[in-house]
Amino acid sequence: MTKPLALIIDDDPKIAELFAFALETADFETVKAFDGKTALEKLAALDPLLITLDMYLPDAFGGDILRQIRQDDRLKNAWVVVATGEGKSLDAQIEADADFVLVKPLDIEQLSRVVSRLQGRERKSN
Repeated sequence: MTKPLALIIDDDPKIAELFAFALETADFETVKAFDGKTALEKLAALDPLLITLDMYLPDAFGGDILRQIRQDDRLKNAWVVVATGEGKSLDAQIEADADFVLVKPLDIEQLSRVVSRLQGRERKSN
């Protein structure tokens, strides 16, 4: 049995490593993208079960990437965990499209709780 794939999209390498550690501990394979362009390339090539998505990338807005994920029949049912900076409020549509919203700064316990809720679940159906 192959491990489920998680795509980590975040421009902060430390946060990306924190997500990778939590997800790999939960037996996910992880791939990272540190900017919007690379994220879109990886989303076109891969079929992740879980996507962690930073809202504020240097070359893209995470909300635009989330909208593309939800419009792509191949990806629209992937679990999406949105990460946003403390004090930054999200658009209601982003909150509706995300499965989980985490507020930065993140800690390993917060990530572990989300991962444990997702372990063993298959893609959700709309």
